[in-house]
Amino acid sequence: MMTDQLDSGSAQERRRFFRVSDQVAIRYKIFAADDPKVFLDNVNTGASAVNLLENQIADALSKVRTTHPVLLEVLELFNQKINMMFINDGMSDVHAQPRELKEVSLSACGMAFTVPGCVSLGQKVALDMLLFPSYVNLLLQGLVVSSEPVEDGASLLRVDFTEVSEIHQELLVQHVIKRQSSELKARREAREKSD
Repeated sequence: MMTDQLDSGSAQERRRFFRVSDQVAIRYKIFAADDPKVFLDNVNTGASAVNLLENQIADALSKVRTTHPVLLEVLELFNQKINMMFINDGMSDVHAQPRELKEVSLSACGMAFTVPGCVSLGQKVALDMLLFPSYVNLLLQGLVVSSEPVEDGASLLRVDFTEVSEIHQELLVQHVIKRQSSELKARREAREKSD
């Protein structure tokens, strides 16, 4: 019984910490002292309520994944279309600044990405991130745990997410698992073509 609980706990931890390379649309703000929640409140376009629905949709879709794969694909495409319309509508908000596409290393508990200039350890970060292809929008807070200089005066930041809701963490876990599955499928297909 205890071993099962430890195995279950380890599996949960692996889900949280597993990382993938990804491309996301992101806008962020680094804070020396101010509260990042102020920034997130200014860009909040109702994303929390949408993310609650997104989590429920993902849970429901997982029930038809193996029995109705074509239906699953159609429903996921409709969901992406609706999310895309919601995001485009949100961009008309006068507070909205454009997101930029960035290559990131992403897990359910943190991410790494490059930023211009130097950033000190311990600074807070507010993140407004759009995941692809789902168009799920996440508003997150983080703490800079590593900052290394890279090319052209930029820094590679490693940020641990803080105060992540259970819903946001589950959406991140689901995204990372789907991204990993896509990478494995692409590798398998490339290997089969080369044989």
